[in-house]
Amino acid sequence: MQPDAVLIEAVVKYTKIKLKDWKESNINLIKESIALFTTISSSCEKLSKRAVFVMMSFLSDKLGDVKLLNSVNDLVLSLSETVTPKYVAL
Repeated sequence: MQPDAVLIEAVVKYTKIKLKDWKESNINLIKESIALFTTISSSCEKLSKRAVFVMMSFLSDKLGDVKLLNSVNDLVLSLSETVTPKYVAL
């Protein structure tokens, strides 16, 4: 059963709120959020661009973090496969 795009967007926005608008500094919470987004993007064939937009504001800040480099790169690749790479690059 495929989750609804609205539900996925709600989960992403809820995560954003719980992480204090992406200002959370706890590395374990950040890693688990990335793992959640990776699971969402790999299990859904279709993902709304609004949810990806909310995720990308978080991921763009974490691209330079050495501790998160592999997981963020995997997630960005997965998102670019779900939506277009052009959308992720913007």
